[in-house]
Amino acid sequence: MTYKILIADDEKIVVDSIKFILENNLNEDIEISTFTFGREALENLLFDSYHIAFVDIKMPDLDGLELIEEFRKMRNSEFPLFIIVSAYDKFEFAKKAIKEKAFAYILKPYSIEDIVLTVQSAIAHINSVLAKTKENIEKNTLFELLKYAVFLHDLGKVSPQFQKTLENTNSYEKLKELLDIKIRHNLLSLFFVNKEKVKEICKNDESLFCTLLSSVAFHHWREDEKEYLLHINDELKKACEKLLENKNGEKLASILKEHFKGFNKINAEDLISFNIDLAEHIKEDGDLISYGIIPPYTLYFLPERLRAEAEQKINLNLWIFLSGFLMRLKILSLLVENFYL
Repeated sequence: MTYKILIADDEKIVVDSIKFILENNLNEDIEISTFTFGREALENLLFDSYHIAFVDIKMPDLDGLELIEEFRKMRNSEFPLFIIVSAYDKFEFAKKAIKEKAFAYILKPYSIEDIVLTVQSAIAHINSVLAKTKENIEKNTLFELLKYAVFLHDLGKVSPQFQKTLENTNSYEKLKELLDIKIRHNLLSLFFVNKEKVKEICKNDESLFCTLLSSVAFHHWREDEKEYLLHINDELKKACEKLLENKNGEKLASILKEHFKGFNKINAEDLISFNIDLAEHIKEDGDLISYGIIPPYTLYFLPERLRAEAEQKINLNLWIFLSGFLMRLKILSLLVENFYL
């Protein structure tokens, strides 16, 4: 497999030095990205997937410890393994590095051996974690995970807006009295996923669980999804406030449980409950990324769709069905591509 490594240091000579050492002394396939500004490195860590990240403690715009702290707030992720490179041997820096769960702390000036042995140790740890995930995936085939993702995604269709779109007037009026919210059904679905039960299905593998949630929430990409991800759009917060008010979330979960009663192919009732943790997290100004819900795909499909629509070469209903299926499948398959490709 290819190990993706990020190097961030405001001294270009340090960046080039570490890159040279890794490229000439590791017997592994590696892909290296380099940055001289902490903020730019953080943005790339948030929206790409790296296995290892070297970060300098002192950078002008965002130091390494702040970078790790910000990343931890935004991403609930096993990777990257952070390796701090610093000229400072003060105890307070090492103490904070431990607190932020840095994998290693390397002092400047470093040797080739310092860099190589640390990365070899990191790769061994990565392989151990991925082996466990691979085992869990094999116990839960992609088809099985896809089946659960499809079902869980549909829970949000209890939204009164969705029922109105279906011209299901009776359901719309009944649900509107209970809860009138403006977020789309794919995001609403997240609040009715029985966290503990679905984690059991994922063998308590956090990466697998977060990937499954991401496939529920983001199998279509729409232009305002980034606003929801980063908590720029306040509709998600308003929806959480309404779900928490008067136990509305529990009431909607009960409606869903009743609706799926007797649907035993996947024990549907057991998979449904109001996720109060997520609702409170968003209400308190949390965001989806920091909860581990991340769309791990590019915007490739969106411009292609717009182009095809403009040229009138597309059946929109067919497009939504196919692109939704392919997006969801892609999200899940990204988790295993390193093992089999």
